[in-house]
Amino acid sequence: MGHTDVVPVNEAGWDHDPFGAEIIDGEVWGRGAIDMLNLTSSMAVAFKNLATTGYKPKGDLIYFAVADEEAGGHWGAEWMLENEHDAVMADYVLTEMGGFGFSHDNGRSVLINVAEKGAGGVRLTVRGTPGHGSMPLSADNALLKAAEVLRRLGGHRPTPQLDDL
Repeated sequence: MGHTDVVPVNEAGWDHDPFGAEIIDGEVWGRGAIDMLNLTSSMAVAFKNLATTGYKPKGDLIYFAVADEEAGGHWGAEWMLENEHDAVMADYVLTEMGGFGFSHDNGRSVLINVAEKGAGGVRLTVRGTPGHGSMPLSADNALLKAAEVLRRLGGHRPTPQLDDL
């Protein structure tokens, strides 16, 4: 599974034509050349190769690309799951981080992200004592408490958890 859309482009911020797809010093320069679109196209080429060489997987093999990832996926993956569930349901999905490897002290590992694109809604209630706008620091200000919570969340860097999988 991959996406084919990209964020809007501001040509003034580019050193090369964002629509040129030029090869410069062995690298493709252009809008969408990174942000996993290289993986989406590589998956398409691999899928076509498997299909045209007679490969027979033990189960279904699905190539799935959507054009609304940058807009939240509501009309792509979400719509397909709600309306064509059986067509896209899979035991395993390789997506932009699927198969990404890294080296560490014990050798090399392949990362697997579970529900990486899921939403996680949170409600935060902060209480304080109302105060006058001219003296916001002299009261038990709920906004300052909330700002501190957000600052701490923004600075939090969780330790990755590697297990046997």
